[in-house]
Amino acid sequence: MNIILNDSFEGAETRGYVTGTSQGGAEGIGFSQLFGFDWNSGRLTAAYDYRDRRELDIDDRDFLASSDFRPEGSNFSRTLANPGNIIRIGATPVSLAIPEGQDGTSLTAADLIPGVLNLNELNEGAWLLPEQTSHSIFVSAQQDVSPALTLSADLIATDRGAYLEREQLFANIVVPDPTPIGS
Repeated sequence: MNIILNDSFEGAETRGYVTGTSQGGAEGIGFSQLFGFDWNSGRLTAAYDYRDRRELDIDDRDFLASSDFRPEGSNFSRTLANPGNIIRIGATPVSLAIPEGQDGTSLTAADLIPGVLNLNELNEGAWLLPEQTSHSIFVSAQQDVSPALTLSADLIATDRGAYLEREQLFANIVVPDPTPIGS
């Protein structure tokens, strides 16, 4: 398929818009301007487009706000949590939850909660859609130099930025043996 665009636009066209969603989030605005000029031996067409969309927080959608899908059969929450867990993998695996409400400076093995895991909400603080801003320009010019020679040039450029937030970063910390935990 070969699409041939109209290469002769004369006049001006301005567009603006505001967007949103029925449940909130991802609000946006946009603006575009198009100009076209023709003369006996040539033409010039120029356009500018601006778009700005805010983020869509995952908490804005009830069906995604939690990673705990146990009623549907799965829980995607992670054991990388705050407070954390102490997990020993081996012949006799041990899981100990670190209790809430302490700073860890006076924690003893007796304070740890056996057989329980602290879970981190995977979707907490995450965005479903990023913030996005873009600026685009288009310029097309054509000039007849002679009946057999026409000079033409096209310029297309876009600058787009996006920013996305995700939940806090967590890490596994390996405690070398021998440890009395779970012994």
